[in-house]
Amino acid sequence: MGLLDFLKPKPDPLITEMETYMDRQWDAAFPRGLAQVEEEAALLLSVFPDKLSQDQAQSLIGQMKLLSVMSKDKSEDQIVKKLLESDVTDNLTAHEVKNAYQILVNRS
Repeated sequence: MGLLDFLKPKPDPLITEMETYMDRQWDAAFPRGLAQVEEEAALLLSVFPDKLSQDQAQSLIGQMKLLSVMSKDKSEDQIVKKLLESDVTDNLTAHEVKNAYQILVNRS
C-alpha cells in the first residue's frame, strides 16, 4: 500500500455492477467476441456498400444485438423501430434496417 493510496477514490459498487452486467450482455450478444462483430460488419458492408462506414456497421450491429439480448420485447418490429430512432441508421431506409436485422438474425 502506497503512502497516498487512501486518497484514491474507491470504485463505486453500482458502476462495477453495471459494468459486469454490460460485459455479460456483450458476451451473450457476441459469443465469438470482436471477431464476430467484424465478420458481421463485413457482411453488412457487402449488402450496403455505399450506405455505411465500417464504424457505422459495427455500431449498428452492436445496437441490434444488444437490443435483441436486453429488450423485453424482442420482436423484429420493436427492434427495428428502436434502431430507426438511432443516428447510426440515418443513411438507411426502414426497409434496409429491417433487411439488415433479418440478415443478421438468420446468420446467428
